[in-house]
Amino acid sequence: MIINTLIRLDASPYQKSPFFLQEKAMARKLGLNYLYCDFRNRGLSWPLPDEYQGPFALISNPHTPCQKVPKELLNECALWLHPNSGYDNLDAAWVNEQSFPIVVGQSIRAQGVSEYILGHLFSHFARHNHQSEWSKERTWERTLLANKKVTILGKGHVGKLVGSVLSPLCGVTYYDPYIKGDDIYKGQLKDLLSQTDVLILCASLNKNNIKMLNKDNLPLLPNDALIINSARGELINQSDLLKFLKERPKAFAYLDVFENEPFQSKDFKGISNIHCTSHIAGVTHDLEERLLHFEENVLNRFLNDPSDAFQYNFKHSLLHNRLIGEELI
Repeated sequence: MIINTLIRLDASPYQKSPFFLQEKAMARKLGLNYLYCDFRNRGLSWPLPDEYQGPFALISNPHTPCQKVPKELLNECALWLHPNSGYDNLDAAWVNEQSFPIVVGQSIRAQGVSEYILGHLFSHFARHNHQSEWSKERTWERTLLANKKVTILGKGHVGKLVGSVLSPLCGVTYYDPYIKGDDIYKGQLKDLLSQTDVLILCASLNKNNIKMLNKDNLPLLPNDALIINSARGELINQSDLLKFLKERPKAFAYLDVFENEPFQSKDFKGISNIHCTSHIAGVTHDLEERLLHFEENVLNRFLNDPSDAFQYNFKHSLLHNRLIGEELI
């Protein structure tokens, strides 16, 4: 299929000039013109200069106001790339209206986010101090994961990776109302929480699961529950979680995402059983290299594969395949 120009609509704060030069070189390697327009802040003047001709491939990020993209540009869009894990800014109705494929990049950060989750999990249950000399007691007071029941909310890229690592070590249960399978819990979430020692959030955000964890069900968790959220802050009612942690000092939460970002330290003042990071779970030293590899692979396959082959190869990454009713899952 034909694409003449690659347009990056927006970028994340960590992406600087060298990245755009590399992205431009990647586009030129594929025979495409390249334009970065900073759409969120400066918009886009239509028509574009003569050198930027359609059909277009567009790259967005979570800050892109997609509904404001000019219809003239959408009419000539052949492919939309969204290399971020979250797609909260892509409205389901808007996605349903588009005829071009929209490819999301959850696989790019899946390993990094999974290692973030697993690192905190193992550290929490298997933490030990350096011993400068041989200890005659040789004791280690800890509880094996084999004695814990782990619940993973969401069986997407990250949920599957985390579950595949933990399954040989402990009992793992998935809760995902959008997926069928023998390993998916089919009852109510409130019933599952009462049987959960470790709760790991790996779900995307939609209208049905905003603040799915709140004052009505958080108290169902055991007093020493461990909660890890590197998915979306709004999956948990933050004030209800803080109340839960204050009342249960043996419980603990690792949070990388928050209802409002950037978070304020004053929100967690006086709470010692919480560990916060700044939405960095998916950040790695080679993230930009991974982004470029993803973009080049998708563009190259789109340019060279038959349409049905492209749709099949990227079926798990196509946003249209995540439309269920009026929701994006």
